[in-house]
Amino acid sequence: MGKIENLPANWEVKRLGECLEYEQPTKYIVKTTHYSNSYKTPVLTAGKSFILGYTNETEGIFSKIPVIIFDDFTTATKFVDFNFKVKSSAMKILHPTEIANIKFVYYFMQTIQHRSDTHKRYWIGEFSKLEIPLPPLGEQKEIVGILESRFARLDRARDLLECVKKDLKRLKQSVLKSAFNGSLLNPASFDLDSTNLDSKNLDSMGLDSTNLDSTNWEIKTLGEVCESISSNIALKDIKDKNGKYPIYGAKGIVSYVDFYKQEKECLAVLKDGAGVGRILLLPEKSSVIGTLHYLVNNDNVYLKYLYYFMKTINFTKYISGSAIPHIYFKDYKNEKIPLPPLKIQEKIVQRIEHYFKVIEQVEKLVGDNLANISKSKKSLLKSAFSGGLSQKRGVKKNA
Repeated sequence: MGKIENLPANWEVKRLGECLEYEQPTKYIVKTTHYSNSYKTPVLTAGKSFILGYTNETEGIFSKIPVIIFDDFTTATKFVDFNFKVKSSAMKILHPTEIANIKFVYYFMQTIQHRSDTHKRYWIGEFSKLEIPLPPLGEQKEIVGILESRFARLDRARDLLECVKKDLKRLKQSVLKSAFNGSLLNPASFDLDSTNLDSKNLDSMGLDSTNLDSTNWEIKTLGEVCESISSNIALKDIKDKNGKYPIYGAKGIVSYVDFYKQEKECLAVLKDGAGVGRILLLPEKSSVIGTLHYLVNNDNVYLKYLYYFMKTINFTKYISGSAIPHIYFKDYKNEKIPLPPLKIQEKIVQRIEHYFKVIEQVEKLVGDNLANISKSKKSLLKSAFSGGLSQKRGVKKNA
């Protein structure tokens, strides 16, 4: 927060060190990290993982709850209201003093933006000296109650949106499944004028209704419909980065160079490292670095049809390597791909992309609303610590 001013008349400005007393965690450090979910006592860190595991140790369990655990090096905080042990001494255990409601102080600490990029301990030298606007103890409790009531409603909305987000992901997979078992072409189930496949339309394409029946489609292996081509380009070897042709890495374009390896559009598959199996649709005149390999389609398969089919493959079963995961085309080239006539493949792609467009519009709405929930929480916290949630504002004053 910035300068603290215009507070309700009965509020004070204190330092965090006046509201919280710290305790070193040394007595509560586990002797062994042999954790098991069958054990009772959680072992905590103030970082993102929070609960590292569970221990069966019975001595040195912290029980003077509730407290805040504060990572002395990253300044991350967690509110804890259950017994626990810790893994290391790289934290402070913070207790409330008699003037502070611990939840009120914890929520205030979530509003602090503090750089912690220097490797040092922060509580004593810096954090404990930061100022906090502090109403009377009873009012702190009331504000915490208001915050938690509103947070609970926002959390319920967030949970519903997260469920919708997962459902939309499953719906995409359902569309792909329907595409490759033939049901996406069923005119009784789908109403898409742009991809209408009635008998007249089929006649104009030189096809008939038997071509819509997936039982009549050819079944080929990936190795029969595309070729795998490796890349020997290392990112560190790219000197000229001001060219006109894109070169791709795992997450997209990494540079523009003055050469290209593939004349036509093709696919690329991430074969090394985190995220193996990710599929990229490459434009013409492009290249990839060596952690990906190209898949170049032959004349029997429409490129985008192959692209969407590749998204249905579970690459997990083909992963090798423990430290750095790998997949190899030789291992998955025997995956079976249903192959209708090319014009039907194109129609299938049109239908996939129609439904994906609709789904992605909903995904954007969900994402926007999730972002709004996060903003609403920040706005509530800002209001709480400027007196906006106070029931007794009285006369404002500068601190």
